[in-house]
Amino acid sequence: MLTESLPNSGAAYLDCHGEIAELRFQSPSSPKRRVSVYAATLAAVGCPVPDEMAGISFVHGLRAMASMASRLGEAEGAARYSDLAAAATRGFHSAFWNTSSNSYGSDLSGTQMLTIPPLTIAAMPDAAVRARVVELLRTDIANRSGYHLQVGAISSKPFLSTLSQHGMHAEALRVATQRTEPGWGYWFEQGATTC
Repeated sequence: MLTESLPNSGAAYLDCHGEIAELRFQSPSSPKRRVSVYAATLAAVGCPVPDEMAGISFVHGLRAMASMASRLGEAEGAARYSDLAAAATRGFHSAFWNTSSNSYGSDLSGTQMLTIPPLTIAAMPDAAVRARVVELLRTDIANRSGYHLQVGAISSKPFLSTLSQHGMHAEALRVATQRTEPGWGYWFEQGATTC
């Protein structure tokens, strides 16, 4: 085991989840199939998510594993999980980039939900693809959704900061203060304190 000599819960977590990550990453041959296996694993424990969201969760999980290994002083494990995370990030793009629509996924009604995660993990292989994704998101927010929030749990946390990181400060503010449904401003006015 990677961290046999470290008797703490962080080491136990790293061992358990590290073995799962290794098995899930190495089992099927294609990036999309690996993500589908991971999505099925999440569904089996009561957390069903679309393959695209499972792919993002997988990348974030591998990055967290690299960070944990590093903090536990496991340089070899940190390097291994960093390499796996980098491969999973590349795999995410090849699995979910839709060349016919020049977007992620196949559901253009899910543009916000499907573009925020790849922007947070920097899945795009080059600046041209990143610019295309950012413009697609900008257009969707302004035109299709009318500055309304249209993301789920995975995309909602990084939504505003991702917009701002890509120069969409005004759009982020407008979405954040939207007072009609669906939106945080609307929910706030209705007295909601949680999702």
